[in-house]
Amino acid sequence: MNTKKLNSKEKIILLVDDDKNIYYSLQIIFEGKPYIVEYVENCSAAMKMIKKVAYDLIVMDIMLPGKSGILCIDSIRKIRPQVHIMLLTAVDHVQACREAFLKGACDYLTKPFPPDDLLKRVEDIFKSKLKSKVTR
Repeated sequence: MNTKKLNSKEKIILLVDDDKNIYYSLQIIFEGKPYIVEYVENCSAAMKMIKKVAYDLIVMDIMLPGKSGILCIDSIRKIRPQVHIMLLTAVDHVQACREAFLKGACDYLTKPFPPDDLLKRVEDIFKSKLKSKVTR
């Protein structure tokens, strides 16, 4: 667990996905960017990490072993109500995505996704988070 920020502009992202290749992809996509990516494989492990670390963004698969990503949102919101959550899905399922948004997810991507698309969406999330802090 490498949660120590090297500078105040770095953002810590938690990836929750049972496919470790997604983690490796994010490491490549975010190389040279001010993002630290940490990885766990399921909701239970994610909850342990979220209790310890105030992540800037959680990127989570919908289909996880045990508890689904959508059900995990409720647990996350109890501990970190302000954290941004982006969901990943291998199936473009409108109802699941609608439910995720109602529970507080801010975005979702369908796998496989273009690396530039993910990077742009993450940057947009952090820009909107900065704007909401400024306007409060």
